[in-house]
Amino acid sequence: MKLKAAVVFAKNSDRRRKLALQEAQEYLDKEVMKRMKPYIPVAPKRFKNRGSLLKSMKNPEPGRIVFLSPISKMQYYGKFKYNVRGGNPNAKRKWFEYTKRQHQKQLLAGVRKRVNRIK
Repeated sequence: MKLKAAVVFAKNSDRRRKLALQEAQEYLDKEVMKRMKPYIPVAPKRFKNRGSLLKSMKNPEPGRIVFLSPISKMQYYGKFKYNVRGGNPNAKRKWFEYTKRQHQKQLLAGVRKRVNRIK
């Protein structure tokens, strides 16, 4: 006995899938940026550039978060000889990696929720 089957997609399923994935990516970018903030080093209050690293965080395209501050790379990889935390006691080196580890379940749940809307 042979069984033949055909898969038929709705005409607008590609568009819906693309929109759902785009929404999931936008959610992930915004959520990661929001959850990363507590772990980003901030200069102590006495420095005039306090908060410049935090303000330099941008999301120029989906799936890409960049820091435009000149010292961001050194702060991220901890290349300073003094305390990298500055005015933020919760600051971490490699704050993006730390954020992913700490909030992985919540981030994935939010992405799944948006992707599962494809029907």
